[in-house]
Amino acid sequence: MNEQKRFFLFLMVSFLTMFALQTALEQAGFFPKPDEKAAKKAAGLTDTAKPDAAKPGTGEAQEKAGETAEAKAATPEAKAAQAAAPSFAEESIDLGSADPQSGFTFHLRVTNRGAGIVLAESSDFAADHLPGQNTQEKLLYVQRQAGSPDSLSIEIRQVDGEEKNVDLSAVVWEVVRERPDGPAVVTTGDSQKVTFRHKPSEVPGLTIVKTLEVAKGRQDVGLSLRLESDADRSVSYRLVGPHGLPLEGQWYSYTYRDLFFAPADPRAALISRSAANVAASADPDSGYPPELVTIPIRFAGVETQYFATFVALKGAGIDAAETNWISESTEKLIGPAPADPNKSDITVALTTRPERVAPSAPVTHEYSVYLGPKTRDSLTPYGAEELTTYRRGWAVPGSRMLARSFISPLLDGTYGATRKLGGIFGASRGSYGLAIILLTVVVRLMIFPLSRKQAMTAKRMQELQPQMQAIKEKYKDDKERQGRETMELYRKAGVNPFSGCLIAMIQLPVFMGLWQTLNNSVALRHAPFLYIDNLAAPDALFRFPGTVPYLGDYFNLLPILSVSLMWLQMKLFSPPPANEEAELQQKMFSIMMIFMSFMFYKVPSGLGLYFITSSLWAVGERLLLPKLVHTTPLGTIAIENADATSASTSTRGSGRPSSEPEQKPATGWRAKWNQLLEEAEKQRTIQNENRNKQAGGGGGGGGNGGGKARPKKGRR
Repeated sequence: MNEQKRFFLFLMVSFLTMFALQTALEQAGFFPKPDEKAAKKAAGLTDTAKPDAAKPGTGEAQEKAGETAEAKAATPEAKAAQAAAPSFAEESIDLGSADPQSGFTFHLRVTNRGAGIVLAESSDFAADHLPGQNTQEKLLYVQRQAGSPDSLSIEIRQVDGEEKNVDLSAVVWEVVRERPDGPAVVTTGDSQKVTFRHKPSEVPGLTIVKTLEVAKGRQDVGLSLRLESDADRSVSYRLVGPHGLPLEGQWYSYTYRDLFFAPADPRAALISRSAANVAASADPDSGYPPELVTIPIRFAGVETQYFATFVALKGAGIDAAETNWISESTEKLIGPAPADPNKSDITVALTTRPERVAPSAPVTHEYSVYLGPKTRDSLTPYGAEELTTYRRGWAVPGSRMLARSFISPLLDGTYGATRKLGGIFGASRGSYGLAIILLTVVVRLMIFPLSRKQAMTAKRMQELQPQMQAIKEKYKDDKERQGRETMELYRKAGVNPFSGCLIAMIQLPVFMGLWQTLNNSVALRHAPFLYIDNLAAPDALFRFPGTVPYLGDYFNLLPILSVSLMWLQMKLFSPPPANEEAELQQKMFSIMMIFMSFMFYKVPSGLGLYFITSSLWAVGERLLLPKLVHTTPLGTIAIENADATSASTSTRGSGRPSSEPEQKPATGWRAKWNQLLEEAEKQRTIQNENRNKQAGGGGGGGGNGGGKARPKKGRR
């Protein structure tokens, strides 16, 4: 078996193994597969907190959570504390509105049991749904999880250096009113706020005042925590971050919840943690330590593909370790999913350093609790623009910058153009499907000089195929000479065979930036186009009668069209195979097309539109360019043999067709690039000659002595 066939067999076995393994893991429910011990632990924890037992945010879930809180309050320690503390009636309080016309970005429901958030309901975004379903439910940024503390609940950690660990998430706080019979919500202008107060009996003399505030047009909840004391003491508390952000597209996506911690230094990268790792860390025997961030942070929270919820510190001095009041940031497991730890509900927990509180010196900490989409406009006021970038896996250098600073604004611009065009015909909004097509056309026009150069080089290479084959036949027993003559042929024809690689390398960051933008754009979520009802999900033309392994429940047309166009492009413009090696390469590429159709099968339909538009442009470019740009045929270029005699005649014996003008020597960076390529080819030729000399010297008792190694004809 020759080398090419072995390589081809290796590729086939590798692809088949990868496909079989991925399918097996997906069908088993472990994709990506978590640690076995951690999975067992997560399954065990699920018995006490089952998020699927009742839909979070519904009355049933709230009732169960209330029962859990009452169970906590029934412990002997809690009973003793409640006996010494005044009792208050439990209240449920609403802030903001879920009406898109209200001006508020969400509706907030809070309770004085724990003074936390029960749910946060978006006014702008609908909940995720399956293809063909038209749900009227709103997206929930925050949901109550039975058996877990509510979002923004607190726990007293230390008092005067002594560990206390007083959980205040189950106790009923006092609702502060301006007058006894007054409303709980205070409305001032465009803002609404509610204030809670609690005096923990475990720490006599300490008073904690918590205020939650929402305002029209703002994407955050203002949180204020005020510590008051009748004596001089130091106090440290832990704040539980928001949780319950739902997963998106579970029928096609493997994007789960991730934690992130933003160091106070703006130049430092985000620290990320996956839900699977958090679930694994919940088992002390798993060997996975929990993520513990002890440096100052600016914000920390949870993100999914399109949305984020996080706690951001407010005020001056948060960038310095001396004045930043958060001493420790860690992960917190809220509710692991029954079968897949990747779907666990997670959040962050922020612990403050001990703060000195005195009767005349209370301490106030201000936070902004962000609940919203991962868009640049929404995140900029909080310094969290980095959340808009694609941070999963590897990235081509420069692609993230292009996606954030150029391609995303360009997508917004093309959408604005479609909206104005639609307004002429009475439409109230634009089309993101047309915007993606226009975006692709604009980008292809911008890189047209590069793609034109690539297309013309490919055309010249096609014209040289007969002479390249003649060189291979003439010097089939002398690979070094064959390489030199081939490079000489390229030089005389003015063709650089490596220029296509350079052009592709220049285009790669642009295409990767496009992919990242379309894959992360919340604007495409639930955006319709033609028969597609969600450009952020696969197109789902129709549903299969049953579940098909790896493909799922739906037939997606766009990935198949995309790969078919790529295959058509290869068939139309690839030169006829000049030898067995070229024929094998084309067969390998055809087989890779099949694997690519599986790899791209569940990509968002917005990406499918981009692939189809780009492929159609490339096909049209290759078909029209030869007609629009007239080039002189290369003719026949002389091929010199080892004795410096002509192996084939040129049109006029000059090595260049008489009708073609002399090629101008390359200058600038092109000249340097060509020089590097020539040096690399020379170095490769020298290495091959040395290798052949060693092979010739090792066989036949010394070969040619000290003379020049000659090619061995007829060697098999």
